[in-house]
Amino acid sequence: MIRAFEFSRGSRMGPLLGNETVAETWDFKDLPQVRSAALAAALQYWRSKSVAPSLPSRSQIDPLEMRQFLSKVLMIDVEGAHEFTYRLCGTHVAAINGKDLTGQRASDVNLGASSQQFIEVYQRAIRDQEPILFTGRLWWQDREWVGFEQIILPLSTDGLAVDKLMCVIDCNLPKDA
Repeated sequence: MIRAFEFSRGSRMGPLLGNETVAETWDFKDLPQVRSAALAAALQYWRSKSVAPSLPSRSQIDPLEMRQFLSKVLMIDVEGAHEFTYRLCGTHVAAINGKDLTGQRASDVNLGASSQQFIEVYQRAIRDQEPILFTGRLWWQDREWVGFEQIILPLSTDGLAVDKLMCVIDCNLPKDA
């Protein structure tokens, strides 16, 4: 079961909407609460590659089997507990960011006001060794409010230690996401 958790740094603040400042919020959900068809397909795919108690490995992941959600994938190399490199950036993710993140380190990339929150969630996925599903709204790249749903799926070369993360992101959700 996935449990909600609080960020150590609290909510981030976005610009005024009307006369009030609005905080970015992320809600962590149980896996059965997934709303996006792409994320549901990604979770089902990950589960099909996972043989308990081992985590699936990157070598088991085949892009041809991921057509339904490949454009929404962000594949991340885990390099120690605090460094992450974006290995593959799907076209949907690149469009949202306004750039292809492939080859860039998470610590060097501007992911808007929530950059540190993303890194904290990556670290949580490594520590818990289980999928993390979350939804919310954030002030993205200082351009606009974006509703999103994201799942982070841990991968492991040896079946035990997480060395890659497969994130699937859907920003085509209603404003009340």
